[in-house]
Amino acid sequence: MPKKQDITAYTTKEDSCPQCQRMRYFNEKMMLLVGPCYHRMCELCVDNTFDAGPAPCPECHRILRKNEFYQPIFEDLTVEREVRVRARMAAAYNKRQEDFKSLKDYNDYLEMVEDLTMKLLYEEDIDQTDYIIEKYKRDNNAQIERNMSKQQREEKIQRMVLEQEKSKKQQMREEYLRQLEDEKREK
Repeated sequence: MPKKQDITAYTTKEDSCPQCQRMRYFNEKMMLLVGPCYHRMCELCVDNTFDAGPAPCPECHRILRKNEFYQPIFEDLTVEREVRVRARMAAAYNKRQEDFKSLKDYNDYLEMVEDLTMKLLYEEDIDQTDYIIEKYKRDNNAQIERNMSKQQREEKIQRMVLEQEKSKKQQMREEYLRQLEDEKREK
């Protein structure tokens, strides 16, 4: 699953809970949450419905748990769903071009991943698709872990390089400002 993001949740004053009909306009602190079935509920309704344990979603009747609800990032829940599905797929199917003997093999792999992603997004053969994904994860666990470690190292290096560039720019700016001050004093 994706890591917790530092992106603020999408909210508007017109938001309302489909269950209790409360509106954010009257209660600015109201927080709308989204379940794994992508139906919205305010935090109070989630607490009331799921505090005693798993319960069915009031809209689709899928059994849910309180800890599965989260604040949406996007206004459009279709986009929200696609981002989460793609993040899930990217975590498992993280091979790179260098992992393949040929470009054709890599492209075939990407096509297969996209086909599975589309099946999840369009809810086609969900059970079969989930089985394929879980089997792939079991069969390729070592490589998935290696590629995740490799990606984390690359991201760390990239953050360090960006930090060094930022520091260097700050030093150059400070030097420039010192030169300006020196020039002003000389005049």
